[in-house]
Amino acid sequence: MSKHAPGPWYVVTKAANPYWRCDGTEVSSEYGRIADCGSDGMRALDVCQANARLIAAASELLDALTMVRDYVVTMKGRGHEYQVAIDAAIAKATGEQA
Repeated sequence: MSKHAPGPWYVVTKAANPYWRCDGTEVSSEYGRIADCGSDGMRALDVCQANARLIAAASELLDALTMVRDYVVTMKGRGHEYQVAIDAAIAKATGEQA
């Protein structure tokens, strides 16, 4: 598994250069660009911006889900279906086996 760029990640809302277009579809961190969710002409701008917001939250969502999983494990058998779903989501995000 390769490690993702450390957070926080954020949606770029202001261009560094006044001649660049900035429409809230790029995700960056202090380490540089994470993703560009710009429209390919097939998606509406609001969908592209929503995708950028979701990607920007991914690092924090993974951390939060890992904390929830640690809590669910302490439930001693209860919440097994939640643990299975959580493990699958974490595995998908990290590239590991659930």
